[in-house]
Amino acid sequence: LRDFGYSTRAPVTNPQSQSLTMTNLLAQFDLSPNQIRHLPATLRNRLLDFLERWEAHAEVLACLEHLHVARFVSFQDAQAQALVGLGRADEAVTIMENRLAQKDSATARILLSRAYLAAGRHLDALAALAENSEYGPTWSLRGQIHLAQGRVDEAERAFLRHRELAPSSRLPLFGMAHLYLRRGDGVTAAAYAVQAYTVNDGERPLSVGEVREARDLFRQLADANRRNEAEQSLAQQLESEISHFRALLSADGSGQAPSTAPVVEPGAAPEPRTPPMSDLATIPVSEDEARTLTEAARHFFGFPALRSGQAQVMAAARRGEDVLAILPTGAGKSLCYQLPILLDGGMTLVISPLIALMKDQVDNLPPALRAQSVAINSSMEGDALTEAIRDLAAGRYRLVYAAPERLRQLPFLHALRRAGLSRLVIDEAHCVSAWGHDFRPDYLYIAEAHRRLGSPPILALTATAPTQVRRDIERQLFGIDEGSQRRLQIVALDSFRPNLRLATINVGDKDGKYGRLLDLCQSLDGSGIVYARTRRDCEEVATILISQGVDAVHYHAGIPDRAGVQDRFMRGDVRVIVATIAFGMGIDKADIRFIIHFGLPDSLEAYYQEAGRAGRDGDPAHCVLMYSSSDKGRLTRNANRDALTIDFLRELYGAVKKGRRLGSFVMMPLDDLARPYDGGDTRVRVGLSFLEQTALLRRYVDAPRAVTLRLIAAGKDAQADRFVAAARLRPQQPVDRSYAELCAQVAIAPDRLEAELLAWQEAGILDVNASGRDLLIELLPPPVDGTERINALLDRYAAIGAGRIDEIVAYARSPRCLHGHIANYLGGAGRSRCTVCNRCMGDGLLPSPGAGLPSESEQLRMILWVLSNQSWGRRGLIYLLRGDEKAGERGQRSKAFGRMNFRSESVLDRMIDGLIADGAIVESTLSHGGIVLSITEQGRAMLANPK
Repeated sequence: LRDFGYSTRAPVTNPQSQSLTMTNLLAQFDLSPNQIRHLPATLRNRLLDFLERWEAHAEVLACLEHLHVARFVSFQDAQAQALVGLGRADEAVTIMENRLAQKDSATARILLSRAYLAAGRHLDALAALAENSEYGPTWSLRGQIHLAQGRVDEAERAFLRHRELAPSSRLPLFGMAHLYLRRGDGVTAAAYAVQAYTVNDGERPLSVGEVREARDLFRQLADANRRNEAEQSLAQQLESEISHFRALLSADGSGQAPSTAPVVEPGAAPEPRTPPMSDLATIPVSEDEARTLTEAARHFFGFPALRSGQAQVMAAARRGEDVLAILPTGAGKSLCYQLPILLDGGMTLVISPLIALMKDQVDNLPPALRAQSVAINSSMEGDALTEAIRDLAAGRYRLVYAAPERLRQLPFLHALRRAGLSRLVIDEAHCVSAWGHDFRPDYLYIAEAHRRLGSPPILALTATAPTQVRRDIERQLFGIDEGSQRRLQIVALDSFRPNLRLATINVGDKDGKYGRLLDLCQSLDGSGIVYARTRRDCEEVATILISQGVDAVHYHAGIPDRAGVQDRFMRGDVRVIVATIAFGMGIDKADIRFIIHFGLPDSLEAYYQEAGRAGRDGDPAHCVLMYSSSDKGRLTRNANRDALTIDFLRELYGAVKKGRRLGSFVMMPLDDLARPYDGGDTRVRVGLSFLEQTALLRRYVDAPRAVTLRLIAAGKDAQADRFVAAARLRPQQPVDRSYAELCAQVAIAPDRLEAELLAWQEAGILDVNASGRDLLIELLPPPVDGTERINALLDRYAAIGAGRIDEIVAYARSPRCLHGHIANYLGGAGRSRCTVCNRCMGDGLLPSPGAGLPSESEQLRMILWVLSNQSWGRRGLIYLLRGDEKAGERGQRSKAFGRMNFRSESVLDRMIDGLIADGAIVESTLSHGGIVLSITEQGRAMLANPK
């Protein structure tokens, strides 16, 4: 902890950790090891615990030399712990073996096991735990031992057993983080580390050892924000404990004066270091290359100059190198593959999940490229699809857009191979990572499709890739891990955009959000987007803004004229659009002056991507995140509701087994599997991916539902001739067959037949037309540990989901520079202070609150004014004030109709109750039993006198 003002010895490496040993903690109290023995027993023991907790192992041993260690087993335990911390594990083993001979205990056996582990005696370490099989912590220790042995699967079972016995324990979470680091999966390791480190309401705060463990993990995981937070927490805890012991020693009358050693100032921990951005100078771009690219961009696209990083990406791609480009929103990623096509020719395939934008991409291409480009997606069917695939195979296209699901269709892959693919571009590459904010299971198949396509060079593009996502992209798409020799050029630009004025605002409850939102929309100039989570929120927020004079409109997937609403906003006919995240993908409106999030989004990457749509013209723009204390709970509930469960996977597996069987294979439409579930087929795709990862099934490329065959020429291929005979084909006579029936008839496995048909078609033997596509799944023999595998996978994804929530909450609550927080998270250039966020610049960055909504006293007077004209039932009054049509015709004629629609029903209820308690309103029971509210004389006086 040298950075905190205390000298340290060099780190000592042992089999379990690398610890930093403190050497002068006793000097903080002007105590020597010899003086410890003169302290009262309770204070002495607490001070020894303090030294051990802060890893001052040498000082612990020095103190114990002056005490009667042999008389007390607790001293022997402390001695063994200190020896292990100093790397003297064999001595610790001897002490603990002798200690257990004096008095046996579960705690002592755990200490002995740790000593054995540190000494490398793994079997002895396991044997020492044999009698404690139902004590949770022993299972995490077993997991550590198995990890040391290299038995990773056994370690996973041990950690999960501990989680089962003690769900609230953090030990197995730390263990799982180390386990996934061992597996090379930093994404999942980070998820478990964050889950272990994060303290939710009602949970026990982390101990010093747990914070230290988290800090070391975050250092390995390059999580600069949390590493820095953990270091600050340790510094402040150490300062607090030192002050506490100084007070105890002074009160004890020991004569120890307060130390003059330096005291750690809150926030004095070092700023985090983040992974460096790419040094663009290391990627060679000659003057001729730069000039050629710049002139081509000007000629074909009208761009006067290239943006930062574009020349390096294009130069590396044109040389046939694999490239991962992490460029901020609006940095011109599309140009990085479109311009090389115009210069070099060849064919490029762009994989993108944004089907709705593919047509726009093609339409906006230069004429020279537009005529040779196509978007092959689910909107293309029948003859149009058949013709497009035929043209693709014939080499007509130079640029092809397709969704990742298309890679599971063999005719598409076959056509690409025939044409010859020069480059594979993967847009939104973060979708391959389960840690990413937009995970798509079909992205996991890209690596296999890439191999089938002859392994052309890859250009992967994304705007948001935190360190763990970046590593996942490298592993999943490029096959790069620690031992890989594959070369990859990475162009990662800093995410910092100085024109974006970031702010987070804690607004209490939903009513507080309404008021602050109205302030912002009335005070900020220019056009803006307000992002809300649900369709209902969009409609309510837009109604409130309109009622208060803001030119606004709502947008979500359920409105009838989405294109018309979008066009109005793009033309500037409406100033504010209140939308779900369905709005904004590919929106290229350069002059958006503010983007406000009405609550926490699902992840920090999603937030920054959405906020990044502001200020693309380079002028200042506000990006405001509004949140309340209940937002995290809501996100967690939503995540739990949407999470896959073992019951869902069992149900899905059972449904798969009911499909049409062809031996061990099953064929069935994806729609049939997805029909019972809400939310389209995404949930089913993820579920199938889970079942595949747990070795219960294997999914192949999709198979045709039916084929039409026509024999053109026989006698060219012996195997084809056998097929023709078995299928009973006649020359030039088309024959329709269901694919399943054909497989059975010719005795060729369904995962092989279509490839054979396409090869025979290419050889001029057959003419083949396929229609419809079904899932093709092979049912595998269930593994013995299948349930354990599924539980482990579900636990992993739950941890990843919780980690995403914790990341956006940490940003919202961060006391540090918001630009610095995002840069650290995304792997940008670290900064401790900016001039464009409300953490660095304070409240002056945004308009003052309270400018837009009437004050609370004015709102109370509005309620009294309505009642001064006539009595109302409570519900009717609330409907009137909120502008609800349930207020009836009489209520809708009132001048107060909708004047308090920014207040929820529950808040209006409380306001009415408050006026009743103050004597301004009275409740009366009518003859038929109804209850009405009436204003009292005191209420009229309050109405007449605003003060």
